[in-house]
Amino acid sequence: MSNNKLTVKERKNMFRRWIFSAGLGYNYESQQAPSVAFSMRKALRKIYSNDDEYIDAMDNHY
Repeated sequence: MSNNKLTVKERKNMFRRWIFSAGLGYNYESQQAPSVAFSMRKALRKIYSNDDEYIDAMDNHY
C-alpha cells in the first residue's frame, strides 16, 4: 500500500493539470468532469494498477 501513496510532486502536477484544463472550458454543466478525469488519470493509474479497477475509478470521477 505504501507504494501507492502519491508524492508531493505528483499531487502538484495533478493540480496543475486540473487548473490548465478547467481554465479552458469553465462550465459546470459539461466541462468540469473531463477536467477532473484528465487531472486525476496518472494518479489513479498509480493507485489502481488493475485495468478494471482503473476504469471503474475513472468512471466514478467522470
